Amino acid sequence: MRALLYIFLIALLLWASAMWENAHAPVVVVTSPQEEPVQEPETSPTSEIVVEVAEEAPLSKEDTPVGASNLPTPPPEPKQVTYDEAYVEQLELAVHNRINEERIREGLNALEYDDVLAQVAAYHSTDMAANDYFAHEDKDGCDSACRVTSAGYKWRMVGENLFLLKREYHFSAEGASAVVVAGWMGSPGHRENMFEPDFTHEGIGVVILGDSIYVTEVLAKPR
Repeated sequence: MRALLYIFLIALLLWASAMWENAHAPVVVVTSPQEEPVQEPETSPTSEIVVEVAEEAPLSKEDTPVGASNLPTPPPEPKQVTYDEAYVEQLELAVHNRINEERIREGLNALEYDDVLAQVAAYHSTDMAANDYFAHEDKDGCDSACRVTSAGYKWRMVGENLFLLKREYHFSAEGASAVVVAGWMGSPGHRENMFEPDFTHEGIGVVILGDSIYVTEVLAKPR
């Protein structure tokens, strides 16, 4: 009887020992590997070109009544050129400047503007307009050298260019000067005067009468 009790106690101790080992054994957890998410490289915003496509306007069969309120606005009328004293002065200066531009382009000296030569030029333009002629000699036979000498100007060389422009074209001062100088550039004799290297001074005289613009250029090499 006592032997059976010993056997029971030994079995109980073995069972308790086994239970204690199971309770304190390390737990092994098996996990399946997870794929690391792919990291996209950061990008700065790119520029975008937007093309706007105009939609076709729907057709309308309804007639629009015509009235003052829906008439198309007429374009503004072009500014009219007024041929007053200011215009004359602008044209004289524009011709002088344009001639100097051409001379400098040719490697020549710029001409100095001379008030006496300008007065002689204006006198001849006035005389041509008043007496209805277009020539270097006036009706008394006085030419450019005669007129410059009569003005008391001391000179070694004198030259003259003339141009007659019809005013119905309504040129601006700059536009008229371009026509005048281009005309002289296209004529061998006038071009020779413009590009004479010995000339150092000039004056421009513009007179307007009716539909005509008279332009006189007097060039000189003073003593």
